[in-house]
Amino acid sequence: MMSTKFILIFGVWLCLVDVAKGEECVAGYVLNLRIHVGGNLTWTVSPAEPCRIEAFQVDVVGDRQDEYHFTVTTTYADLSYLKACEEWQFLVTPISNGVLGRQMRIVDWIPLPEDADLTLRYFNVTEVGKKDILLEWDLRNRTHGDCTLEYRVVVTDRQSSSSRDVYFTGHFARLDFLSPCVPYRLTIRAVNMGNGGVEGPLLASDVEIPAYPEDPPKLKDLQVGPTSLSTIWQLENYVTNRCPVTNLFLDGGTYFNITIPIRDPFGRPPVQVNVTNLLPNTMYVFRTRVENIGGLSTVVPMAVQTLELAPGPVLNLKIHPNATLTWSLNPSEPCEVNSFQVAAEGDREDDYHVRVSTNYVDLSMLKTCEQWKFYVTPISQNILGHSTRLIDWIPLPENANLTLDYFYVFMWQPGDIYAMWGLANRTYGDCTLQYRISILDQDTAFVRDIYVTGTSIALRFLSPCIHYHFSIRAVNTALNGIEGKIATATYQVPPYPEDPPTLRHIDIGPTYISMFWRLENYLKNRCPVLLFYLDGGEHFNHTIPVMDTDGRPPVHVNVTGLQPNTRYSFKVYVKNTGGMSPAVPMVVQTSELNPTAE
Repeated sequence: MMSTKFILIFGVWLCLVDVAKGEECVAGYVLNLRIHVGGNLTWTVSPAEPCRIEAFQVDVVGDRQDEYHFTVTTTYADLSYLKACEEWQFLVTPISNGVLGRQMRIVDWIPLPEDADLTLRYFNVTEVGKKDILLEWDLRNRTHGDCTLEYRVVVTDRQSSSSRDVYFTGHFARLDFLSPCVPYRLTIRAVNMGNGGVEGPLLASDVEIPAYPEDPPKLKDLQVGPTSLSTIWQLENYVTNRCPVTNLFLDGGTYFNITIPIRDPFGRPPVQVNVTNLLPNTMYVFRTRVENIGGLSTVVPMAVQTLELAPGPVLNLKIHPNATLTWSLNPSEPCEVNSFQVAAEGDREDDYHVRVSTNYVDLSMLKTCEQWKFYVTPISQNILGHSTRLIDWIPLPENANLTLDYFYVFMWQPGDIYAMWGLANRTYGDCTLQYRISILDQDTAFVRDIYVTGTSIALRFLSPCIHYHFSIRAVNTALNGIEGKIATATYQVPPYPEDPPTLRHIDIGPTYISMFWRLENYLKNRCPVLLFYLDGGEHFNHTIPVMDTDGRPPVHVNVTGLQPNTRYSFKVYVKNTGGMSPAVPMVVQTSELNPTAE
């Protein structure tokens, strides 16, 4: 009895829980709510909707205070009785176990029916501005209105055969992108956007806007000199006015009148106009306009004052070893130059300024071996001309001591040989010095000269086991290469092991391995090569004497008596008078032995 009562109570409790759960489930929004041609309202339910939807509350509210409210169990509602082209609010709310869910709302028109007459009664084209036309049209039958209609206007440029589609609503539109002097074909048709873009019959009209003058040209660039001016003018965009351009005029009254004929290309590039033979420091007033087949544009007035006539830059600016700065005038210089402004700016925030009447100046008071910026500006009637700049050092004087105090050649680390030196007297520095090092290879008698700045150099091109003789001298490049006394040193580069050999070719058979090994270049390491080793451990060991020559040919090694289809590991070394090279590890597997034909 106890178990039976318990089961009965538990079943009732489950029923109550299910009811409670059903009352608490609030359905989400419906999806894809849409009104179709013919007044069919449809929607869908999300596949992920957790609630069990039993019906839908549909509310329809018009813009004329008319309303409809009803419930359906389908995902559509027939609203064909509603007035076409009236704007309505459509609200759909899902219902689950009597509980209203979330309400979805759209505002839309009842589309025009499929049999709506899309024929146009008229299509008028009227010119209303310089480059604008007004389009007017209307439907032949306005029984249903035109709420879901758009009007597709196709503008065809009959000159370039290009077309442009534009869409309008209403019954008139203004086109402001047409160009004068171009014939156009205009077509229009009604499009029912509420019925998949069904189009009505076509009406057409031809139009050509008469020739019209260009917009005034725009000044793009202006360069003014003492006796000339250069202007660059941008004409109206070719797309907005394709009437052919013929001339550009610059009217300077009694001073100048310039006509530039124009061959009007498609891109219509800027037009450059140069005016010459003007007076310095003079104001000129002129007017610019452009002409096309439609007439003259409006005028662009301008006033420009030419610059004062100033001398041009000096030539051949140079600083000499005696600290004299010299220059020369251009032979065609039109101005009478009576003096020069000279400035010297040092790299230690020191500067010097002087005005001279000669084409040179003594700068011996400046610091030697300091980098300077020299400026020379010609002056004519107190008008400063164009400056010339030179960046250079004050050279070492002729009496500068070029003797070296020391000269060492030594090994910094195995493989790196360095030379180091220093001047006996560094009073003036070494800004215009180079050092000429001559290196004699006593093995080949070959001499190599190198020029360096600074006081040290790495000589990584020297070969081990070779005796070298070095000589060095300072060279004053500012004094036509005057050289100081020679300092000498000798050095024999210690022996050094070869680089690891390089495998050039290998041939592998069932019982043998044949290899060619390339040794280090002879010029890089001339320590005599003695032996070549192949260390195969317990399998094989080969030692090959090497007769070292200038060419240092490859070493050929044959290993025989091997087992077919067997992997062998071995190492390769080469030995010279400097010791053993690093090992080259190798792993090779012999090929399988082909069976003998019966």
